Amino acid sequence: MNDTADKKVSLLKENSIATLPVVREANFGVFLDGGTGDSKD
Repeated sequence: MNDTADKKVSLLKENSIATLPVVREANFGVFLDGGTGDSKD
């Protein structure tokens, strides 16, 4: 069975420079959408 086919491949890697959309704001800053599908990232 091939487990790598089931894993989501991210386009973002270490030391990448990217523009990420803001998901929500808090009094201490903002939460960015990292593209993982999890809004807690």
